[in-house]
Parts: sequence; structure tokens; C-alpha cells
Amino acid sequence: MTYADAAGGFPSAQVTASGGWVCFEDEAGAWLNGPVRRTWGKAGQTPVLRLSGKHNDKTSMIAWICFKDGDKPRMIYALKPSGGYDLGGN
Repeated sequence: MTYADAAGGFPSAQVTASGGWVCFEDEAGAWLNGPVRRTWGKAGQTPVLRLSGKHNDKTSMIAWICFKDGDKPRMIYALKPSGGYDLGGN
């Protein structure tokens, strides 16, 4: 990891020495449809497994873990029930 990858381009030691937080961010998404399962069925008859609820919902998650000298580490997170986050990235 280079300095450009962390702490906004500043060395982590410089950020923490000036009283700043060093934070790492991650995003994830989860589709809320049921998992694919295997089941037994009579020969020649394909069993049908019914799933309850909607089959196209998606939950987006985002979390930050933040560190600062002299303070306890902190985790900040948010959930968005549908759609996604736009952080202005490419």
C-alpha cells in the first residue's frame, strides 16, 4: 500500500500526529433472494421449491473502521434497503 492509497494521500503518521483519523471504507451488496438448493424428487418429476417474499430485493451496506492515537477504534456503518450508494467514485 502506498501513501496515496491511505489517509487522503498523506502518510498515516502525519495524519495521526496532527490529530486526524485514519479510516478505511468498504462497500458490499447482498441480493435477498433465496439460495439455490438441491432436493430429492420422484424420477421424471422436477420438484418446485417455493420461496417467500420478493425475489429481486437488494441491500447495500457500507462501513468505515477508523483509528486515532489515544482513542478507541470506531466502526461506522450504514444499510440501504434498496438501490446503492453513490460516493462520487468512478
